[in-house]
Amino acid sequence: MKWVAPDQSGLASFGYSGDVPEVQLPSRPSLCPVWVVEDDSAVRASLKFALEVEGYGVFLFESGATALLAAAQAIPCCRLIVDYGLPDMDGVQLVTELSATGVKGRPVFMTTAPNERLRRMAKSLNAAIVEKPLMQDRLLPIIGQMGCACGAAT
Repeated sequence: MKWVAPDQSGLASFGYSGDVPEVQLPSRPSLCPVWVVEDDSAVRASLKFALEVEGYGVFLFESGATALLAAAQAIPCCRLIVDYGLPDMDGVQLVTELSATGVKGRPVFMTTAPNERLRRMAKSLNAAIVEKPLMQDRLLPIIGQMGCACGAAT
C-alpha cells in the first residue's frame, strides 16, 4: 500500500487495488490532528466543520479499515473520535487495533446508546463517551481538555 498525495479537492487515497474509500486530508495541517472515524457522511462533515472552526486539523475515515490503513502509513493522530457502531468493527476493537500499531490518539466514542461493555472499555482506555445525536457543545470541550497524545503543541 502507498499513500497518494491529495489533489486540489483535498482528497487523497491509498494506492492499491481494492474497494476502500478515499480519505480526506485536513485542509489546515495541525501539529496535533484529530481523526474522525464515522460511517455517516453527514456526521463526518459536521464534525470536520466544527473541529476546523476550533482550529484542529482533521482526518476523516468512513470505516475502521481505512483508519487502520492510515495507521500503517504513519499518518499522525493525537485525538481520536470513533463511532462505536462502525459497520466493519466496533469502536473499541478499532481503538485496540490502532493502539497496537502505535497510534497514540486519545479516544472519544460516539454512540446512540452506551452499553455496559462500552462503559467498562472506555474507562479502561481512559476514553470519553458522547451520545448521539452529537451535541458539539459537549464534544468540543472534551476534545480540548484531552491534550495532545503525541506531545506536540496544540
